[in-house]
Amino acid sequence: MFGFDIFIKLLKLLNSDKHSPAQLAGGLSIGMIMGLTPWFSAHHLILFFVLLLFNVNFSMALLGMGVFGIIGYLFDPVFHDFGFYLLKLDFMKETYTQWYNSAFILTRFNNTVLMGSFVASILLSPIMFPIFLFLIKRYRKHVLKWFKDSFLGELLKESSTLSLYDKVEG
Repeated sequence: MFGFDIFIKLLKLLNSDKHSPAQLAGGLSIGMIMGLTPWFSAHHLILFFVLLLFNVNFSMALLGMGVFGIIGYLFDPVFHDFGFYLLKLDFMKETYTQWYNSAFILTRFNNTVLMGSFVASILLSPIMFPIFLFLIKRYRKHVLKWFKDSFLGELLKESSTLSLYDKVEG
């Protein structure tokens, strides 16, 4: 029943007029960055403050962290190879040495998985935000409209015993 409640809350969030598609996509994008990268890193604290400062949806960020956390775990070997490549770049060695020796920056960017996943997620973020935005708008325009007009939607809307539609509709 716990998974069903989360699904209902996700539908309510997607169907809500209180949250714009950009707010939902922004939260999902930040959640993607946080999910793809290993936990307990300094950039997670910075991204948490970004979540609080900007008008993005926190629930979608949590969803993104969960979904992309699983994806990030599966792609750890790829992130390791990419991070190893990045850490071996000759023109960046001085910068990496300064980061490593700095008492202020506690980033752990000398970790190959962290470096690879962080850079990959930062590079993916401007690509994925418009994709998330498109998918959310598409859902609201087509899927939600189709469901409301479908037999099942009409049945749930008019049924007094099933309050599922009321939960989703909010």
